[in-house]
Amino acid sequence: MINKWLLFTILFIASSFSFSQSLPPTNCIFGETIGSDSGGWYKLDLKSPKYVLRGEPASYKVEGPSGLNSDQDDALVNSQFEGSHGVITLDFWSGEGAKNISLNLMGKTFVWASHKTRCSMDEVYVQNRPIINKISFSSTNRSVVLSYEISQFSRAHIENFQPKIYVKWKEDVYGDYGASGEVTLNSLLGTITISNLKIGSGAGLFKLEARVYDGSYSTTLDIGTIRVAGIPKPPCPTCNPL
Repeated sequence: MINKWLLFTILFIASSFSFSQSLPPTNCIFGETIGSDSGGWYKLDLKSPKYVLRGEPASYKVEGPSGLNSDQDDALVNSQFEGSHGVITLDFWSGEGAKNISLNLMGKTFVWASHKTRCSMDEVYVQNRPIINKISFSSTNRSVVLSYEISQFSRAHIENFQPKIYVKWKEDVYGDYGASGEVTLNSLLGTITISNLKIGSGAGLFKLEARVYDGSYSTTLDIGTIRVAGIPKPPCPTCNPL
């Protein structure tokens, strides 16, 4: 476990922030911890999202003991590089509580909750949202060139999940929609061309958008329109214009 903590120095070497590192208490364990103190047996379990967006709030939940007095019902929450995040108040009846927390330093970190003699921790990756940009689009050739960038701390990189770019079309009058193209990405950074973009059958103005997905988060981009001459027809007998 100590070796994993030492690796964090490498992961944060490019950061422009100055910080002091704190480590979880020595009695802290991953997942649910069950033990006893003067008040009897109880459990503590911190449930964290594995991947969070830098600077954006995410929900952290604690399952702890129920039936606590008001002066005993707070679980303290800390993270490795950003210190204290205050408390999560545990419900008297269920022993559960939640809190939105924002982390601002990119990379892998620990988050832990402590209550009396118990301490539960999780490993969390702080990442940027995936980026997608349009380089060029041709309605005549029905093709688009896109650039993309995916965080090295995303699920795509950490778990070898293959990220994808999806292209969808939507007809302007009746709102009919469908898949236009899909590409699996083999790198975290690059440029890709998607050709032979599909649209709905018949006439109309078809709006296209692309979405890059890294396994946890996505970003959507309007890429252009394709017009087919004629009067749009409803996709079903009871369909009405938008």
